[in-house]
Amino acid sequence: MLRKSTILAVILLIIAILATSCGSESKIDNVGNNQNDGQISNNEEFAGVNLYVFIDENGLYGYKDENGKIKIKAQYEWASEFLPDGCASVQVGGYMGLIDKTGKFIVEPIYNAVSEFNEYGVAFTMLNEKYGLVSKNKVIIEPTYDWVGDFDENGYAEVELNGYCGIIKATGEILHPIYQRIQFIEEINGFGIEQNGKIGFADLNGNIITEPILDEIGDSSIPGNFFEIYIDGKTGFINSKGEIVVYPKYDYVYAFNENGYAKVEIDGKFGYIKGITEIVPPIYDYVEIREDVEQIMVELDGKTAILDMNGSTIVDFEHE
Repeated sequence: MLRKSTILAVILLIIAILATSCGSESKIDNVGNNQNDGQISNNEEFAGVNLYVFIDENGLYGYKDENGKIKIKAQYEWASEFLPDGCASVQVGGYMGLIDKTGKFIVEPIYNAVSEFNEYGVAFTMLNEKYGLVSKNKVIIEPTYDWVGDFDENGYAEVELNGYCGIIKATGEILHPIYQRIQFIEEINGFGIEQNGKIGFADLNGNIITEPILDEIGDSSIPGNFFEIYIDGKTGFINSKGEIVVYPKYDYVYAFNENGYAKVEIDGKFGYIKGITEIVPPIYDYVEIREDVEQIMVELDGKTAILDMNGSTIVDFEHE
């Protein structure tokens, strides 16, 4: 049984983790901001790009082609070289924006910083120490968040607001930042969420599958790809979608045998489950699987009965 403080690190053998915690260094910091020293970059990453920064006698920045012909007149307080995607960062009136090679703004100069566009066609913005998201000629999310992480390989990024975590993708917000922790879980193709010390699940569109009501979750799967869950000391089960299929009711679930059977206990009475299916209700004083004859023996009030492996009666209570 895992404690809730560590559960999201091991639940369902997590393959992909968005972030270890909220508040790591943001990918936008110092990218396309107005603290640049104004030096012209000759970095090899711009090789083949046919517009180059120049500075006029008034200290304004513009762009020339490889023959020295002015293509975009000097009008910016600062300008970067054009990146291979055809965009460049420029500063106007103390604010940053992005232009294309015609000098047209594709991100208006209204931000303190703007990142380059990523593989999902979006860029992070910063204004008054708040972060947002834009695509070309479209604001997706206004600068709202205290922190943003980079997009992962599945196209999701973690955000933080007032110390709480959320999730965005290139089209907008998926999970509003109201959670203590969020992690992507490949096995359920969704997210594990933690709120007020309780655990739940959401799908990739941000729809809540299981509200954050779980105290703990088992660290390994059981037959049928189910997982134990715990609420107020009781044990139940979720499926591989993160849905509760057996609400926690058992005081204890014993180890599963190689055939998928496990003894369960409620209020000192015992029964059996196979996978998550209850084949012998926990109403007996004693239960035992006799694997050699493929039978289940149960005792109640000093009397014994014999059941088959599906819980059907073979010999009813006839003797003490």
